[in-house]
Amino acid sequence: MLQLKTLKLVRSTSQSISNNTEQAISWNSAEINTGPASWWSPGSPTQIVMPWAGLYLMTFHCSWASSSAGIRLAHLNQTTTISAANQRTGTGLNPNGHTDESNAYLAYTMVVNVPAAGTVYVKTVFQNSGAALDLRTRVGQIQPATLTFAYLDG
Repeated sequence: MLQLKTLKLVRSTSQSISNNTEQAISWNSAEINTGPASWWSPGSPTQIVMPWAGLYLMTFHCSWASSSAGIRLAHLNQTTTISAANQRTGTGLNPNGHTDESNAYLAYTMVVNVPAAGTVYVKTVFQNSGAALDLRTRVGQIQPATLTFAYLDG
């Protein structure tokens, strides 16, 4: 039976995201880890070290505190330096046009090709509501922010 090598990270408490600034999510815990312990460490909570070259299925979601202003974006960066120059996948979904901005929610899934084992990735978010805005821990049935990688080439 095939068992996917999987890492699922959770942000279980609110995290304030500054206005108009790319900011890494500081993950609280690894809820699932069927790969090596070195994927993620509490000592470097914003970093994910990909253990193998190849294809990974990545799923991300989060919800935001109430604000009707601005946009919300998410990026996957290929180095620990957070900048537009090193983004692997560009922006995620943003809630413009969403009928209820007070429950802004980002979610997306993609396949990421990692060219070499050990490449460090950082999940970052951006918002420009005019003030700091929290990633929420739970909204109704929506879970806290999560990030999951499943290695597909095994």
